[in-house]
Amino acid sequence: LKQIKKDKIRVFKFGSSGENALSMLAADSRIVHMDAVNSLHSHIHLINLRKYAAIHLPKNEQLQLFGLTSPVDISSKHAEEKRYSLYQKLQTHLPKETNEFFDKHIRELR
Repeated sequence: LKQIKKDKIRVFKFGSSGENALSMLAADSRIVHMDAVNSLHSHIHLINLRKYAAIHLPKNEQLQLFGLTSPVDISSKHAEEKRYSLYQKLQTHLPKETNEFFDKHIRELR
């Protein structure tokens, strides 16, 4: 943490898969900039996916995208199709490299 202006903080953090970094951003309005680093390309793309989902999808769709919630009355195939359609909604917002990564690893996303 580095204070850059009164009540403003810049954070440099290990990104992992994004949970802690994004939680910090959501919880502390004093954070005006965060650099999250990671040597694993897959984690960088997952962080991007989570970041843009948080910006462009309502909370219930974010949870569905990551398989954390699903209506009990739908089949697992329908849940997979829903996750894929949510990913498609985000594609125009994602960096090109992140789109290419998930297009190659679409099975893992479903």
